[in-house]
Amino acid sequence: MIKKIYKTENILKVGPEETLHAIMPYFTSSHDAAFVFEDPENSEGFLGVVSPYYCIIKKSYPANTKAKHCLMHPAKIDISMSLEKVAKTMMESKIHYLPVFQNGAFAGIISARRILSGILNSEKLATTSIAQVLAGKKKPLISVFEQD
Repeated sequence: MIKKIYKTENILKVGPEETLHAIMPYFTSSHDAAFVFEDPENSEGFLGVVSPYYCIIKKSYPANTKAKHCLMHPAKIDISMSLEKVAKTMMESKIHYLPVFQNGAFAGIISARRILSGILNSEKLATTSIAQVLAGKKKPLISVFEQD
């Protein structure tokens, strides 16, 4: 359950009329996200997420594109979801920050780092060996050398 680890402050919130040019300087990686609201000051009217990965790498939007035209609609994480399900959703969306909702209202965000800190002391992590993790993979482990 994610109740204790989601973030409620210092979230990048933008309005639908802001341009990518204005938003992009706030990103530190291609997996970051800006959360777009009709009213960013009060976190009301969640519209979606602006992601550098989606906007630049997948779609190649120009810098003057408004946030409302380049939104992603990631899965809405419910406060009662398991960390495992949240992590899988995060991997599928290629965004390391997802919105968290409680009773349909925006409550905050959860990040990949916060998920890792949430499972750090879990019983499952302490009892699972690397061999068990690798055995469950469908594809074999591939080695790459410097000369390759």
